[in-house]
This record gives sequence, C-alpha cells and structure tokens, in this order.
Amino acid sequence: MNKKEYQKIIQTMTELATLDAKQRKLNKILSITEDTQLKKFPIPSITTLENAYVAAVSRKAGNDKTHRVNTAVSPYKELYSYCESCLASIEPQWQILAKQHGWKP
Repeated sequence: MNKKEYQKIIQTMTELATLDAKQRKLNKILSITEDTQLKKFPIPSITTLENAYVAAVSRKAGNDKTHRVNTAVSPYKELYSYCESCLASIEPQWQILAKQHGWKP
C-alpha cells in the first residue's frame, strides 16, 4: 500500500521549512508521480509558493523558515484534502492509479 507520495506532500506542507525548500520538494514529487489527479494540484500550490518566496526575498526574509502551510485555504486545501483521502483509502496506490487510467475491478 505504498502511498509515500501523499505522505511526503502532507509532510512538506506541514513541516517547518523555507518557502524555497517547500517549493523544491513539491516540484520533485510532481516530477516523479504517476498520479494524474495529484499532478493537477501542486501546480497552483507551487505558483503560490513561488510568489510568496519572491515577496519574502524582497523583504529580505527569503531564508526564514515558515510555519506550516495553511491547509484551510486554496490552493493548498484541495491538495491536502486529496492526499488525506488517498491515505485514508483502503485501496493501494497502484489501484488508485489504475482506476485513473480506466481500470475497473
């Protein structure tokens, strides 16, 4: 039931890290995932993090560690909720992916 991608995204969103580090981690997960639904969510989240990082750099706070991402607001809410639902599902990750590609049990 390997669901490490979903766990890593939740961890990235909730850990204490710089905006740049969070952005790089989400980009890395996005580049390796086969989950088509998951690929849709990080793009707005990454863009929002990029904008926040640029603003932080202009305030000379680019290297400050931030607290967890506010998972109650868009675009993070949708990404966080999707990852939580996948983790809560009894289906293994391969089955989640197979269903996205038309497989029926």
